[in-house]
Formats: sequence, C-alpha cells, structure tokens
Amino acid sequence: MMRYRLYEIRWELATDVGEFHFSEVKVFTSEEEARQYGRAKQRERNGGLSVSDKAHGGYYFKFRGVEPIAEIDGFKVLLVPATKR
Repeated sequence: MMRYRLYEIRWELATDVGEFHFSEVKVFTSEEEARQYGRAKQRERNGGLSVSDKAHGGYYFKFRGVEPIAEIDGFKVLLVPATKR
C-alpha cells in the first residue's frame, strides 16, 4: 500500500507592484512527486514561459519548494481515504 503524505507547496507571485507569497496543500506519495507537481504547475501558471520571460509581462509565478506536513497546531495529521458515494 502506498503511503500518502500531506505537503505544503510554496509559491511566489511577483508583480510590478509587489511580491506575494502563498501556499497550497496537496497529498502526494513522495516529496519528489510534490516537486514535480510544483515545477509542472509553474510552467502552466506562466503559460509555458520561463520565470524571466514571464516577468517581462508584468508578473510571474515561481515555485518556491515543498514541505511535508506532519502536524498542524500540535495535532498529528492522519490521512484517511475518502469513502466513495
């Protein structure tokens, strides 16, 4: 059975007026799978352009990394498969 973990995917959105940081939380089977998702999503969010090429358009998204999440506010994260309806 595959072991699933919760990961925080960190992002930077830079515009000509400022820089914003945000994250999303997703489930993956490995840190490498999470990184592959981040790199692919960066290409998608930037319309297939590199970060430097997209920056010429006034903004860009940059994948900043992943971090496994084991606890939130002192509570252990336990993933349980959702039941099908």
